[in-house]
Amino acid sequence: MRYRKITGLLGSLLLIAWLSGCGDQGWVRASPDGRYTTLIRPVQSSEDKEYFELSLYDFERDETTLITQFSPDEQLKMPFAWVMNCQWTPDSRALSFIAVYSTPPQAEDVPNSSVQESERSEEARWSGYNLMLYELASGKLLRLPIDPPAAVNWSRDGKHLIMYDADSISVYRVGVWTRVASVKNTTGYNDIVSWEWAVLLSESPVSALVLLGDWELDAQQDSSLWGSRGVRQGNLYLMRGGRLTPFTNSGDVQAFWVDDARDLVRWVRVKHKEYLAVFERSLYGGMPRRLILIPHATHPSDAQAYHTYYRFSPNGDKVAWYTEEGVYVLDIGRGTVRTVSTQRPQNTRGGVIRGLAQCDTYGFDWRDNETLVLQRGDELEMISVRRLWQ
Repeated sequence: MRYRKITGLLGSLLLIAWLSGCGDQGWVRASPDGRYTTLIRPVQSSEDKEYFELSLYDFERDETTLITQFSPDEQLKMPFAWVMNCQWTPDSRALSFIAVYSTPPQAEDVPNSSVQESERSEEARWSGYNLMLYELASGKLLRLPIDPPAAVNWSRDGKHLIMYDADSISVYRVGVWTRVASVKNTTGYNDIVSWEWAVLLSESPVSALVLLGDWELDAQQDSSLWGSRGVRQGNLYLMRGGRLTPFTNSGDVQAFWVDDARDLVRWVRVKHKEYLAVFERSLYGGMPRRLILIPHATHPSDAQAYHTYYRFSPNGDKVAWYTEEGVYVLDIGRGTVRTVSTQRPQNTRGGVIRGLAQCDTYGFDWRDNETLVLQRGDELEMISVRRLWQ
């Protein structure tokens, strides 16, 4: 999931597709209140032209609202060439996402929305990655006046936004959009491995726990849709006192979770073709404690290392992930892995949309601690993982 700053729209899109593979683009995200989810709809406008619609689905009303359209096909007049990294504000009133512009947009180019301009220069406005904010009540799209981001996360109280851009990590105050802290990335890693890559721990002084990573080439992986793949590697770092301090050093962290008290941390370690393990420790010290270890021979959970993404449940007691073979949930307390869904074969050929359809799953998220939301093709599924007996 690497998003470096490079020249040229086509190069950017190819880099996104190549390094993200068929993995998590951040398209399917459930709102914190559980009422909405974002989803993606591929549209074939003609034999050789295709685009996507990013939409909002209301579970209560069974209604879908178009947020915006995007397409990497430069022949189509679309406001965006690509969107990714959907993130909800904690109050579920707005949704942010990162967009790559195809051409300078006009308000009428964004269906059911209006685009408000930032104060940045024209050159900065239409280049790189732009952070958009979609307001549910008004249906407006706002381009936020911050530096071009590669990934963002909201603080749990919604007052701050933490941003990653490969060179540094910055924290912005919401509303006035002033930068209140920034740390240069000196870790040697220049990627993120999960969209849930940061948790703000304290506002004064500013501190955060972040997951940074990189890709290790794997000669055993075959070339496929976008070329050869790599295996994600990563570590957790404490951002505090103007520097980044290692929190883990194993180099195989794939996802993490912090409790509401901002004291306990859990993280998933995956060594490709060897094991999956979950550890925990306090943010304030102590030795890591291993909660569970699953040998690869017992459950080949990392069958597709380059696009297997892991996500903790809101309470941190479960971990969900998907591969080309299916969707799985680990119950940490019980030490069991359940196959909650299996993938369906897809017959596809050529083109960006048809190519992505080979992966079947566009994304998944936790709607609540017992329910998964999964989009596969044109179907949105809710999967219950509730225990009948505690």
